[in-house]
Amino acid sequence: GARFDPKHASMRRDREENELVENAEKALQELGAAFSPNSTLLSPDKVQELEKAGKLHVGALRVNVKKPAEAFVSASSFQKDIFIPSLSVRGTAFDQDRVAVALLPRSAAQKDREQEHGVVVAVVERKHKTRYLGRLVLEGLRGGETELLFRANDGRLPELVVQAQDCPKEILGDKNGGKQLLIAEVDGWEEGEGQPRGRLVECMGVAGDLLAETNGLLVEHGIEKEPIPDHMLPDHLRECVVHGISAEEVARRRDCRAERVCSIDPTTAKDLDDALHVKMLPGADTARDGEAVMEVGVHIADVSFFVRARTELDQEAQKRATSTYLVQGCIPMLPHALCEDMCSLNAHCDRLAFSVIWQFDANGNIVSQWFGRTIIRNKCRLNYDTAQRIIEAAESTPPRPTPPFPPEYKPEGGAEAEAQVAADVLTLHRLALLLRQRRFDDGALNISQGKIYFRLEAGVPVEVLESRQEAANRLVEEFMLLANQSVAKKVSGVYPELALLRNHPPPKAAGIAKLGALCLRLSLPLQSSNSGDLQALLKQVRESHGSAIALAVTQQCALSMNLATYLRAGAVAPAAWRHYALAMDHYTHFTSPIRRYPDCVVHRQLYAALLQEGSEPGDLQWATEQGLVDLEIPTAQMDSICTVCNERKWAAKQAQEASTQVNLVAFLVRQQELGTPVVMQGVVTSMGTYTFTILLPSLNIDEQVDNRNFEEPYPERAVPGPNGKGLLFRWDAGRGGGGGGR
Repeated sequence: GARFDPKHASMRRDREENELVENAEKALQELGAAFSPNSTLLSPDKVQELEKAGKLHVGALRVNVKKPAEAFVSASSFQKDIFIPSLSVRGTAFDQDRVAVALLPRSAAQKDREQEHGVVVAVVERKHKTRYLGRLVLEGLRGGETELLFRANDGRLPELVVQAQDCPKEILGDKNGGKQLLIAEVDGWEEGEGQPRGRLVECMGVAGDLLAETNGLLVEHGIEKEPIPDHMLPDHLRECVVHGISAEEVARRRDCRAERVCSIDPTTAKDLDDALHVKMLPGADTARDGEAVMEVGVHIADVSFFVRARTELDQEAQKRATSTYLVQGCIPMLPHALCEDMCSLNAHCDRLAFSVIWQFDANGNIVSQWFGRTIIRNKCRLNYDTAQRIIEAAESTPPRPTPPFPPEYKPEGGAEAEAQVAADVLTLHRLALLLRQRRFDDGALNISQGKIYFRLEAGVPVEVLESRQEAANRLVEEFMLLANQSVAKKVSGVYPELALLRNHPPPKAAGIAKLGALCLRLSLPLQSSNSGDLQALLKQVRESHGSAIALAVTQQCALSMNLATYLRAGAVAPAAWRHYALAMDHYTHFTSPIRRYPDCVVHRQLYAALLQEGSEPGDLQWATEQGLVDLEIPTAQMDSICTVCNERKWAAKQAQEASTQVNLVAFLVRQQELGTPVVMQGVVTSMGTYTFTILLPSLNIDEQVDNRNFEEPYPERAVPGPNGKGLLFRWDAGRGGGGGGR
């Protein structure tokens, strides 16, 4: 390979940029406009006119986090993503803005390219984040500058121009000032200016400090960390705390306190949303095919009883929309008095619930189902580890006795109850296996990837552990999925316009094309983008190439996916309700109302549907007056609720991932300082001439490595090794290398 020549590479980039600008000019000429970088090129009226004529495509801009100069636009009017190859043709658009795009003409050399390229001609709607965490660029300053640059940690944001007079003097006068974490707010992007402008709003502390980093990422993602004030708590909550659940309320509900209800949750969980019961029905031993033999109940915390529609508490919960789980703790959506006490299905306590109860035949088919408000008593709170030990003991060869329950997880009723709970866990596990197999036979796709968590000492990560999905986790997951599906069918059947559903569109064509190319390199052709075919492919990769390669393929599969979203049923055709990965035509979120606002809405809709059908005591008018249902909500407001919930869920997810990354970096730095650096195997998932991307399976992270930044000896370039396996680095003999190396 030839030596890397920075001058030659720069000339090539300039040539490509000039060609890109020429193509943009041609595209704008055809639309009757002139091209100018960092500018709005068409008026709103013109955009609307040309979009209707099919000459423009409108969609959300997504900036490539690893190559921020590149972006993509997903437009409903165009089958594939449109590639925006450079900042020069992105106008003044930020990541997540809705933009109008004109397609660029193809040169002779580009006639065979698969993806269309485009130029942003206008920002239709500003949807980007307004606050970012980052640092000032202070290197090379001579003093006396009136403007400085702010560089966000999120590389998708261009550097912001900020006024020097707004910068804290102690930062500018400190040689380590560039290490201070700051929050900057985007002020806007003036027409024709090369960079957007911003202003500094808060100093969070020193980069690398866990508290500063965590507080900064919360501000950046708009996560409200202050608890909901006590004055928003409802009066009937205080009555329940002091006097218990009233006899009048108990009389309105199905009493399930005699059932052997148990919950299975993470050891550290404080907000227990769900619990289960199972029992064999009388005559099960002599039942004929198709007759019910078993009853299973899923019981979900009745949050909507306490969080009434259109109250101040409801509005605040709607604004927050979700709990946010960080490494150092949870920022709950609801007040602690609700999420950890009166709503949480704590052990040995009477609690209000909303339940789905099925009867199954011997083959795991649903014979009947019941929905309704209940009162339950959690007889045994299990953690996943205890439930997993019960399952493993029963499935070992030969079977082992059930291990004793830890003291904190013992059920009411002593040793006899302990044996009964263990039997219930095994019965649920066996039924869950049947349901899971049937779901995957119907085409479900599992693209969940391994997650890591940390062992903390005094709030500092001292060990990285891998979170594994085991049989006990899958047991709970299967019944929660079934409950969500059953409720979705019910509410959409009664309220096909207003029902809040969760859909998952099919994958992006460009992502599937990349996945297909990767699979071809493994000699495993991708049959189709059908979810069942993808699942079969992932299984085949795992069996033939091992878990590390399978993770790399799973990651590319995940990258090809669109996000699942909340939507109002009437806003789209029923075919668009489908959840691609779950292979379900109806799906919603019902099972986690303590930590998700959409579930609260769905609880109200389900209660309204049951009242309307006459299967619950009471009437709609009374329930509406009590705030237990809310059918008067306009469709436009329901659409707005769905939008807010989608945005806040995405923000919480980004904050959670950022928290994991911050703590991982802190752990790696700590290990380096202790003289025990972390060493692990990686998988190269893509290659460029001077860069490659490496996946670390044990951490489930990937990073792009530029080999020009390596210390001596200096590698000229990386090329595939023998048989296309590995990387061969060719060293520059003139800079200390000798021959070749790997």
